[in-house]
This record gives sequence, C-alpha cells and structure tokens, in this order.
Amino acid sequence: MNEGYKTIPASDRPEMVENREFTNSRKLFTKIMEDFTSSDFTVEEIKDAYNKRTSTSSGMSYGESHLNKLVADGLLEYDKDKKTYSVNHANENVAKFAMGETA
Repeated sequence: MNEGYKTIPASDRPEMVENREFTNSRKLFTKIMEDFTSSDFTVEEIKDAYNKRTSTSSGMSYGESHLNKLVADGLLEYDKDKKTYSVNHANENVAKFAMGETA
C-alpha cells in the first residue's frame, strides 16, 4: 500500500487525480504543438511518438484519455469519420500555448 495516501483525506483524492490528469494532458498538448501543430494525428501516432520507454524516461504513457481531455477543453478537435485529432486553432488558448503561456 502506498504510505503517502494514508495522510491524504479520502475527500481530496479525486481532486488530486483530476489535477494530475490536467497536468499530464497539458504536457501532452505542449508536445503536440511542437510536432503536430499543422497535421492530423491518431491515438496510435501519439503512443508511438511519446510512449517510448528508455532508461531515462519517466514512464508516462499518453493515450486516448489524455486526448479526450484536450478535446473536452477545446484544445483539440476530433474527426469521427477519419478517427483523427487536430489542433483547434480557433481556440484562443491554443495561441497562448504557442506563445509559451499556459491555458
């Protein structure tokens, strides 16, 4: 059992998970802005590009849940027909990311 959770009230745990998902999704979006800003991409391409396990990696695995969070936040768009994602350049927060600000 993780000893750290003993000191954290159960009522705070869902918020911690939500904050971690938010942070990880934003980290992924930063990577997407560097590599896929003007092209469509799939979940598989994200996994192939960013889930490489090396001796120096943190072990973070990005996937569909992170992409769906970014779609829900309006930073990405999802094309159901092509099953691809793309950066939503119409969202004002995308410009903030491009300028190095956080949304």
